Amino acid sequence: MRLDDTEKQVFQAAISTMGLDEQEEIMEIVTSWQQEGAQKTREEIALNLLKRGMIVQEISQVTGLSLEQVQQLQALLSQEN
Repeated sequence: MRLDDTEKQVFQAAISTMGLDEQEEIMEIVTSWQQEGAQKTREEIALNLLKRGMIVQEISQVTGLSLEQVQQLQALLSQEN
């Protein structure tokens, strides 16, 4: 979910009224969402590279995904075809 500038300001204002423990909890959630988004992006890139015939080891190096993760994505592609 993307926030526009106004929504970002409202979010920051809401965070600033919270206690430190609540702020840390919210930021952990935000960080978790960011990590999930980054992971999905790496997987999408890996899938695109697999479709173009790139070698699994190279995809792993380029995306930072493990060999096992890339191989799992490759298996999913094979099942779709």
